[in-house]
Amino acid sequence: MLEEVLNDCQKGGQHLGKVPASQIGTRRKQLENLLEDAVESERFEEAATLRDQIRSLDQVGS
Repeated sequence: MLEEVLNDCQKGGQHLGKVPASQIGTRRKQLENLLEDAVESERFEEAATLRDQIRSLDQVGS
């Protein structure tokens, strides 16, 4: 039930809120590691979501 509520509020079940500027680099590295794992495991939909999250962080960091 909680997953349904989260999906209604945002894209997917992961928190997509703001990341403090001091943590952008750390969060980006975490996402890159998850992306690499998703690609290696051929979870391409998850990989696309992670790629988009990285791009969003890059826009915030610019």
